[in-house]
Amino acid sequence: MKVIVYLLFIISVISCCKTESNIDNVASEGIKKSETKETPLTRLTDNQSESFNVSEFKLTLDSFLSNFTNEQIKYRLTIDTVDANLHRKILHDTALLSYLVNNSIHVIHYSFDDKESTEDLDFRVIEIQFVDSSQCNKVFNKLLKYANTKGAIDNFKYVPCLTYQNDFLQKGRRKIFWIDNSCRFSYKLHKDYSKLFNKTLMNFIVLDSIVCKCGDVTSRK
Repeated sequence: MKVIVYLLFIISVISCCKTESNIDNVASEGIKKSETKETPLTRLTDNQSESFNVSEFKLTLDSFLSNFTNEQIKYRLTIDTVDANLHRKILHDTALLSYLVNNSIHVIHYSFDDKESTEDLDFRVIEIQFVDSSQCNKVFNKLLKYANTKGAIDNFKYVPCLTYQNDFLQKGRRKIFWIDNSCRFSYKLHKDYSKLFNKTLMNFIVLDSIVCKCGDVTSRK
């Protein structure tokens, strides 16, 4: 009788071990499938490896603005994704904006609004993400041509040097960052802001750039 009970116990243990082993295998297979499955979000995250630290940039700007104006003030930051139907004017030419939207993965607009000081130092950063380096180069070269053409090209209106304001565009592998601010900024202040921005860039190698000074007809290096 003791032998029979012992044998039944051994069989029970073996059965439990097999069950636990099967559960582990299923869980392991599930993890592998989950890790290898490519989703649009995964692809988008990979493409967004070129970036800048938005929080760090804003904190730096707030400190800079306070020192510049001798007032304890902060920028108000608004971030939105631009599409072809967006009515809010972020560029002077809707045709140019539509071109950027239609030839990229996305266009993100970072609006830094100075509502507290008397200086009115509003400015924006436009982030343009492309599917590959070839498309990035194509659009950048189009913008470079536009910045240096004294007249309308294609269906773009003629505005000297992109916006006739202070502009700083930098091209990476698959992304363009565009800093734009009004003529209220001195060119020195525009360059100071651009330098602060560059300190927050991550995984971004500047391969080419376009620089426009307020009032210039063509771009400068």
